Amino acid sequence: MTPFVLDITLRSPMILSYRTMLDSLLIGLGYERYGAASTVRDQLPLRHTHGVPHASQMLVGMPDVPLVRSTTLIQSMIRVLSNNVLVTEMLDKQPPPSAMSHGSGPNSNVESVYVTHAIPKVTFLGVGDIVQIRNLTTTLVHLGSQAHKGNGEVEQVSVTEVRADPTWFGIIGEYEGQSVVLRPIPKRLVHLLPHGVVGFDTNETWSYPYFPGHPEAVVEPCLVPPFVHGEGFHRDVIRRLYSP
Repeated sequence: MTPFVLDITLRSPMILSYRTMLDSLLIGLGYERYGAASTVRDQLPLRHTHGVPHASQMLVGMPDVPLVRSTTLIQSMIRVLSNNVLVTEMLDKQPPPSAMSHGSGPNSNVESVYVTHAIPKVTFLGVGDIVQIRNLTTTLVHLGSQAHKGNGEVEQVSVTEVRADPTWFGIIGEYEGQSVVLRPIPKRLVHLLPHGVVGFDTNETWSYPYFPGHPEAVVEPCLVPPFVHGEGFHRDVIRRLYSP
């Protein structure tokens, strides 16, 4: 098992999920490729320490441009065509615009409630079988929420071996001069961590499946990273997390 950095370059703005975990991403790719026959979940190509996978949450640097709230207007084809004198006769029997439903369907005007982030690259840190991880991530095409609409389109994936102490790599890193957890850790295991490691105290899932509403999800008191994605996460922090 080797320390590595997984870099994902994005072609389109992405919509961030609350917390994207590397082990969950790999398991999802396994199911997409092999279906119910996937063994990735039971044979995860990642090192584990006290049952915790050496797999960080997704680490995001601050975007170089401001965050943009995406707005999508879907305008009624009928109202557009009504400006064309050549087709007004066809529209004579159509109901007036005031009688149309604008909340849904082809006549709706919809503003997206999602915030898109112009992020060029995201990073995961971990310790595992680099060959298997490269093989799994070759089929990664989208990342983040609303991917089916073209958000978070992946341009390139690279898995790079790094010279680092594998003991806690992918679980613990350095942030603003402090040792912090890079993934949720059950508080019952905190005494096993190196002295001085900090994080936020909350109830959360710490292993797959991470969705709290999933019937197999386990929610318990955890120590979690003191940052969520790009909030206060400086551009150079990823470099500092794994610099030899």
